Amino acid sequence: MVCLALPLLASGCVTSERIPDALAREVDGEGNVSYRQTRRLRAGGETNKSEAELVRAASTHPKDPTAWWRLGELYDRLDRQKEALQAFLRLQKLLAERSTKQGRDYPQGDYFVGRTYTLLGDWEQARHWLRKVVEREPKSRWLATRAPWWRESHFLLGSIHYTHEEWTEAEHHLKRYQRLSGDTLRPAGMLARAERELYPERYTTNYAKVR
Repeated sequence: MVCLALPLLASGCVTSERIPDALAREVDGEGNVSYRQTRRLRAGGETNKSEAELVRAASTHPKDPTAWWRLGELYDRLDRQKEALQAFLRLQKLLAERSTKQGRDYPQGDYFVGRTYTLLGDWEQARHWLRKVVEREPKSRWLATRAPWWRESHFLLGSIHYTHEEWTEAEHHLKRYQRLSGDTLRPAGMLARAERELYPERYTTNYAKVR
């Protein structure tokens, strides 16, 4: 199936989805800790449309999920995460209403909200929304690999647990991300640290054998 734009959200395909990388821990001169994405990939969306055009589209068609998704993605690319959050919350509400009417699940809105809360550093809200996504993950692995929000929610949850040194949860979500994506490189560093913390005897034994 070829996806050209969005009605995407409804069709289950997002061609311009940007995949957040692991969070980098930063400490300022006063000892305050914050987290940011290490880099951004595949910036997509309505890059040629001005903010005014996208705001006007959302105002003119307030019931259109596409309009709010495009506006949220623009704010996200501009690192205006608080404004992105408001757009994605509108998107989430519309998709939730559509789910109720159509009897079909649309987890995309929950994912975008959770992703944005992650970037804002609101861990409690990020976990809440991302867990709502993974709790609805299809039992079929084939179906779960068809859309990015399942694997990306696992990756973000794994990153959040990792930054809080919650090793068991970090390992669980990062390994689930690996299984769904086939990507072993992206979470490799975090998984290696989590496994050293969880299974120190493995590394002690291996070190003794080398000696």
